[in-house]
Amino acid sequence: MKERNKNIDIVRSGALLLVLVYHFWVLSGSIAHTNILFIDQFIKLGGEIGVTVFFILSGYGIYWSIDNAKSNGDFNYKRYMIKRLKRIVPEYYVCFILVLLLTDNAGYLYKDQFQNIWMHFLFIHNLSPDFASSINGVLWTMGVIFQFYLIAPLLYKVIKKQPYIILLISFIFTCICKAIVYKFILYNNGLEAYSFYAGRQLLPTVLDNFITGMFLAYIIKNKKVKVYNHKRYILLLSTIIIFIIVYKMGLKYGIHSNNISGYIWHSVLALSLGSLIYAFSTIKINMRNIGIRIILWIAKHEYSIYLWHLIVTINLINKAPIVSSLINKGGYILLFAVLLIITILVGYLFSILLHNSKFTQIFDKVDEKYIN
Repeated sequence: MKERNKNIDIVRSGALLLVLVYHFWVLSGSIAHTNILFIDQFIKLGGEIGVTVFFILSGYGIYWSIDNAKSNGDFNYKRYMIKRLKRIVPEYYVCFILVLLLTDNAGYLYKDQFQNIWMHFLFIHNLSPDFASSINGVLWTMGVIFQFYLIAPLLYKVIKKQPYIILLISFIFTCICKAIVYKFILYNNGLEAYSFYAGRQLLPTVLDNFITGMFLAYIIKNKKVKVYNHKRYILLLSTIIIFIIVYKMGLKYGIHSNNISGYIWHSVLALSLGSLIYAFSTIKINMRNIGIRIILWIAKHEYSIYLWHLIVTINLINKAPIVSSLINKGGYILLFAVLLIITILVGYLFSILLHNSKFTQIFDKVDEKYIN
């Protein structure tokens, strides 16, 4: 088994920070905060980049996990799903329940919202345009990721046999499906408002994001491509250039639009990000550096921080006088710093409170059943 590549954890932390800053930007008014054109433009699509990286790394991590289990001869689908549930369910449910009981979102406890609630509990709320981003706006991604978990072992088998062909097929399939959905289902029927919802579903419009991650894991684990010395920096630079081109295309022509940009943007982004992650994974980094250690610490608690950050930010912006004062005075850099520190600390606290809790021990007991 290869040692864990901590460069990937740095990427994971970077994706989280992109999503956090994007939401801070949206909730504080969606205006230019730095007066530096490149940074302000980057923030505008930062959330899309961060979520795409999450999907890629989900594919990467699942491939790695399944492949290790297969290599040890102890892969079992039930055990595999129990481990996935143990990883995401406790904090997801606790967050979901507390948001319903202790915030303004208690309004969702009315009878007419019963379907919304049970769909959230089953991780299928993302399939409904009315429920996908309700209650806690970030939870739609967990529905997509959970549905990917269900079919990941099948995807693993086909990628293991024909990785390059499957990657190509997934790219073509996703782009064609997105074109059909946008042109013939949404825009022809005046449903443009649903373009984000329709464009971020596992099937048929983001499958290639996850397959890109699984392909990336296949390449790294099997050492099919070797990059040494100056070549790794050439690869990194070239992928950065491709990424910038894709990014500018999205800014100019749209990313959930009824045009070629809308059809292919996320797919091309995923491929460029996959290449960028691969190139970055080959670079030697001093993991003892204090800044890198902080980034790795954030990555360790990334899931809890992600689950809680939006609710915490909304409450602070709406109810904290100091935060409102910073917005009114235009102190956005300080505002973002304060929000970042608070949301990270809240996520960390819930992470350690729920780690090895009685809730997670339920999954340990079920898992033991399949070990013995």
